[in-house]
Amino acid sequence: MMLAHARLRAVILGLVVVGLAVGLVADALGYRQLTIVAWDGPATIVALVVAIDFIAGLWRGTLGVDLIALLAIAASIALGQHLAGVIVAAMVAGGAALKEYAGARARRELAALVSRTPVIAHRTRDGVIVDIAIAAVAIGDELIIKPGEVVPVDGAVVQGPAILDESPLTGEPLPVTRAVDQTVRSGVLNAGGPFVLRGTATAAHSTFEAIVRLVRSAERERPPMARLADRWAVAFLAITLASCGAVWLWTGEAMRALAILVVATPRPLILATPVALICGISRAAKRASPRLKCSRGVTCCLT
Repeated sequence: MMLAHARLRAVILGLVVVGLAVGLVADALGYRQLTIVAWDGPATIVALVVAIDFIAGLWRGTLGVDLIALLAIAASIALGQHLAGVIVAAMVAGGAALKEYAGARARRELAALVSRTPVIAHRTRDGVIVDIAIAAVAIGDELIIKPGEVVPVDGAVVQGPAILDESPLTGEPLPVTRAVDQTVRSGVLNAGGPFVLRGTATAAHSTFEAIVRLVRSAERERPPMARLADRWAVAFLAITLASCGAVWLWTGEAMRALAILVVATPRPLILATPVALICGISRAAKRASPRLKCSRGVTCCLT
């Protein structure tokens, strides 16, 4: 569903860009009717999408400031300012496509992060090695960490030394050596030979699982900065509409009110916070995910 939504946004943006280009060429060649169709057609499509999104937002109990863009497009078409209408439509479609792209990238990085979570651990007891589910690892269990494997739980080195790639957690590109009795955090990569680890925490309470939970939480929840931006956006909407109404009543010229709507179309305002947050989530997930694989498909050291 999300993929289809992203493709729809991309298609709409393509229609607007093509329409704008065709209209400019037609206008230069003197084909006025073709110019109007090329500009008003994509602008109308964008206006319909914005109207649907606005109504859906009202149904959810939120007031979207894209109402300004909707009014700007509609007023531009009604007043014969076709170029202004398609430019506003390009701003709206471009912003929506950018937001969808950033969101899709963040979801891919989060999926890559979650895919790193080990599902099997190699427990050794009385010289016998048994593969068990990560959830079954208990505190005090001794686990064999094989080369190229991600450490499943926090623990201490029993037999080593352990040569670890800790870049997913610390960003340090060089391997780190942990001697016997030194602690090792889950989520790091065994970049050397096999070693034995004694678990000091269960998988659910280990470092890597905490990172995954934090990234998932950041994707789901709306932080205070986003809520603050929403409050300012609503105030901006009220001020803009009041200014348009006052100017129209004072001058009697609808074109002046349209100028305020076009200038005030708040695409940067409503995109700045969500895109910044989504990109931050994407970067955080990417830093905790492996980016390099060796020829056998075993995860190797990160850069």
